[in-house]
Amino acid sequence: MSGAHQHDVRTEKLDVEPRSLRRAGLWLVATIVGAMIVVLPLVSLLEDLAAGRETEPRPLAFEGERQAPAPRLQRFPTRDVEELRAQEAAILGDYAWVDEEQGVVRLPIERAMLRRNQGAHREGAVAPAAGARRHGSRVGPGRG
Repeated sequence: MSGAHQHDVRTEKLDVEPRSLRRAGLWLVATIVGAMIVVLPLVSLLEDLAAGRETEPRPLAFEGERQAPAPRLQRFPTRDVEELRAQEAAILGDYAWVDEEQGVVRLPIERAMLRRNQGAHREGAVAPAAGARRHGSRVGPGRG
């Protein structure tokens, strides 16, 4: 078997050379240290400048309760509407003097509408329209 071919056997090269990797790491560390040497004194300088300027308190750092300028938003709009509706119901549902000297009285709305309708029908000024409902029945010829 002397005629067998001998193969050239070599090992595979490494993907990254250790020497290049060390160089890149040293450059990275040197860049970070250099940036810190430049930035830290600047930060210290800016802090000193800012401390010297702060003679007045900042408006947003105000302690205590502040109020926005008018008009302000309602804190409890649902409750406010309920109170308004209650006031309106009291006005529309009660008797009260509007002008006692002239004898002007406020009537409950139901009573006022009833009186107005009775007075208008009595004078004949308002006739019910054809097809109009009155107390659940139709008003028409022979009905009423």
